[in-house]
Amino acid sequence: MTAPGEPATHTVGYVLLREELLSVSDAQTHDDGRVSAEVLFAFEGERRRARDIFVETEGWLLLDEMIELPLEPAPVGTPTTSLDEATLQGLSILGFAPEYVPSEPWMVAGGTAISMRPGDTRVLVLGVLDFDGCGPIGFLCFIPVAVSAGWSVAPINGASIDPNSGLLTIDAMVPSGSVFTARADVEGGRRHVAADVYVYTPEGNPLVGLWREEAQVACGTRAESDPTLAIEELNFDADGTFAVTWVPFESYVDYWGTYTFDLERGTLELTVTGGNHIPPDVDGEGRFTVDATRRLNLTDIWLGASPQRDPGTPSASSGPANCGHRFAG
Repeated sequence: MTAPGEPATHTVGYVLLREELLSVSDAQTHDDGRVSAEVLFAFEGERRRARDIFVETEGWLLLDEMIELPLEPAPVGTPTTSLDEATLQGLSILGFAPEYVPSEPWMVAGGTAISMRPGDTRVLVLGVLDFDGCGPIGFLCFIPVAVSAGWSVAPINGASIDPNSGLLTIDAMVPSGSVFTARADVEGGRRHVAADVYVYTPEGNPLVGLWREEAQVACGTRAESDPTLAIEELNFDADGTFAVTWVPFESYVDYWGTYTFDLERGTLELTVTGGNHIPPDVDGEGRFTVDATRRLNLTDIWLGASPQRDPGTPSASSGPANCGHRFAG
């Protein structure tokens, strides 16, 4: 900065109007007495950076020069303003394959648990879950939120995460059943959001995945028959939860719960914890096998009579109780 009428000490080749100053960091004092700092600011909906150089004049730091650093646009999800309190408190974390990271509202299909195999990578994204964000009523929607966050993961042995992008990598040798906790430090500590990451292998937990009912097994004779109304979705997540749905529609699920299994003994126990239609005859304790053709056989387990879908009788059930199911994966 120079006094009016005096020749300029330095020239600035461009001027940016800074809509909002986000942070000032990496301050340095130079040999000529000037001070510089990296400035992060919002401009036209994007985050940009510059190194500003100041001179001290009568106790004031006055802008003297702007070093022409690359002013690259911020990556997807970079904020330009602070979050309101309601959005801040509603944040949750979902994981996405790097090629499918959403920048717009995304309809949630299945659960929200973060399940990964050894060697997998996922981009963790902050957002809010909402039933109105995708348009039609009934869809559970994840709405990504542009927010400043620093990422970390624990334990650090077996997993790594980029602190800026949230790219999470699970080491190839991590055993099935391992659990990691990813954390996002939002807006310099305004809130800390955490999510567990569950590691599985098909060998360690062959149940994980989506299954469709093919047949039911009669008690006593063990004869197979076609279901009156097939279960279209039996979903097992690596976090130990399951869900049963006869007729999938938007985000509707008939009932859900938790499961435990013993791989060596082949035992499985399903515990129902909630639902929209919970058959009164559910028997969740029995045995299971998964064969080489990716068929799941449940023995002495009955997931209940199917809901009667005829108009006027939405809560009725149909079909006799049996003692097993066969599913295709």
